[in-house]
Amino acid sequence: MNGFLYIFFLFLLTDTLSVDQRYSYDQLERHLTKARQEQNHQELGKTYYLLGLEEERITNREKAFEFYTRSIDYFKLTKDTANIYLAKEKLAKSHKEASLYFEADEIYNELYDYYTSQKDTTNMVLCLLSLSELNVEKLEFEQSYDYLKQALQLGSTLENPDIIIQLDLHQADLYLKFKEFDKALDHALSAFFLSDSLSKIDFSSISLYYVGIINGKLGKKDLATKYLQNSIAVLDKKPMDKRRLGLYRELYQNYEKREVYDSAYMYSVQYARLKDSILNRDRVASINNLSMKYQAREKSKEVILLEKEKEFANERNEQKNRALYTLAIIAGLLLVLLYFIIRFFTTRIQASSIIGEQKEKLNQQRIEKLEDELKIKSMVSVIEGQETERERISKDLHDSMGGLLATIKLQVDGLNDITSPAANKEKNLEVQSMLDFAVSEVRSISQNLQPAALKNLGLIAAINDLVNRLDDPRYPEVEFQHYDVPKLDNMMSLSIYRMLQEMLNNTIKHAKAKEIFIQLRKEGDALVLSYEDDGIGFDLETQQGKGLGLGNIESRANYLKGELSLDSREAGGCSYIIHIPLNEVV
Repeated sequence: MNGFLYIFFLFLLTDTLSVDQRYSYDQLERHLTKARQEQNHQELGKTYYLLGLEEERITNREKAFEFYTRSIDYFKLTKDTANIYLAKEKLAKSHKEASLYFEADEIYNELYDYYTSQKDTTNMVLCLLSLSELNVEKLEFEQSYDYLKQALQLGSTLENPDIIIQLDLHQADLYLKFKEFDKALDHALSAFFLSDSLSKIDFSSISLYYVGIINGKLGKKDLATKYLQNSIAVLDKKPMDKRRLGLYRELYQNYEKREVYDSAYMYSVQYARLKDSILNRDRVASINNLSMKYQAREKSKEVILLEKEKEFANERNEQKNRALYTLAIIAGLLLVLLYFIIRFFTTRIQASSIIGEQKEKLNQQRIEKLEDELKIKSMVSVIEGQETERERISKDLHDSMGGLLATIKLQVDGLNDITSPAANKEKNLEVQSMLDFAVSEVRSISQNLQPAALKNLGLIAAINDLVNRLDDPRYPEVEFQHYDVPKLDNMMSLSIYRMLQEMLNNTIKHAKAKEIFIQLRKEGDALVLSYEDDGIGFDLETQQGKGLGLGNIESRANYLKGELSLDSREAGGCSYIIHIPLNEVV
């Protein structure tokens, strides 16, 4: 209990999960909600992986498949290769237990290639062992034996008792299916002695199961019953294990032959219940197999029908040959009629072609007219934006620099009237401070006109510089993320920077927002700019919404041949998403 509380409080104090640790379902759901809010793909991948483990423990394989698949998708986003293949290993095991052997075979082959590239011999052997077991289930024994030989060859280079035990158990199972009971018994006993010496109870129990089954096949019912009874301790904890089904069947048959009917009845009941459970579990897989068989049968029927149609076609061809002379006479008459028909339709086609060309020209003219109108609107928006920017620069220069320079001039003129050295020094310092402030103002205005970071360091550095300038309690908190952003030309970088600058100005001036989220990422052949704030928003249908610099943003998006999506409503924040094609020449 104390250990569980320690794990629980440790979970509350950390923001990350460990894939090697077990958590409660409530903890995982809370962490999932938090990871979604933070858009933390790595934690989402871990959480879905751990949820898959929990669903697998309660044998909800359908849900486990879904969670493992989601975890792989999120691990791919973070390029976490190790966890991708960890989740794929669980997915392959789930497919194998659900009797989806072909799907499991494909994943295990992929895992084997990965572990080979990593030179992970232990996992290479385990993959080969799983592939051998899968091919046994598919009744492809020769392929199974080839995988086993590879596994034995690699396993001989390892000093791993778990691998040796699993190889012996698989050989015992394989020889048992081939009815080579003496070889099967040798490997089962070898696995038992090694696992018993290492106190590996799970392996010991499975080894005893095979020893008991093999002795039963050899007619040694008493020994079989003894070994099977000793293997129950662990196999009873494996609720849907097919080995446990064989164990119950063998025990009730042995007790029945020995006329111990109460024990025979007990194990027969357990056998029947477990068999029903396994049948219910495999029902979905059986339905899928039936569906595939039905489709194969339908295809076979189609092949037969096609063959019959081919026979009928041959008969019809023979009839046509016999009627050829008769048709030749009719064909002569038809040729004359055909000539007039062709002439009639040729005239109609030519007329339709001329009409079609005229319609196409009209449509092309309309398209060109619409494009010209769109270009004019874009140019008007750009000109209006330029005039607005010029007006802002003029106000900045007049309100800030004009008054400041006039004050400095008065201060400099007053220096001539001061006779005291101390007062003169103090006045000089005051003038110097005002000149420093003037230089700072000029630099700020210059930065707004053409950011130096954009020209020297690129778009990402310029945006970071823009965001850092808003690191002040007076402004909203800004978070900027970027993924796989390629090198862009100057005009595209400047246009994106100006759109982002306009969005930030709108938010700061009008939105009363507390948080701003910016993301720049590459999706396929497009660059996606996402911008969200939690401000008061605005109604897109009102004149107020249309006057917040949206026209300037739209014109720049059109200039880049991008698609702008704006979502805003009163008291609901504001969201921009702009898709900019990278293969377009701007």
